[in-house]
Amino acid sequence: MRNDSISNSQENDNVTLDQRFAADFTSTTGALEEIKSASFDVRNAECKSIRGQIHHRRRRSPSS
Repeated sequence: MRNDSISNSQENDNVTLDQRFAADFTSTTGALEEIKSASFDVRNAECKSIRGQIHHRRRRSPSS
């Protein structure tokens, strides 16, 4: 009977660890998605800024 009790206790510990891992993994994955999204937004804004600068330079240069 004692072995069953120890087994159940270890199994419960494993379930708890699995739940913690799943929660940590989900949290980490969510954070990575936010970072990736923010990085994309910054890169997109930088590209728009550069395209705008190029467009203004072309417009200001005298036409041949």
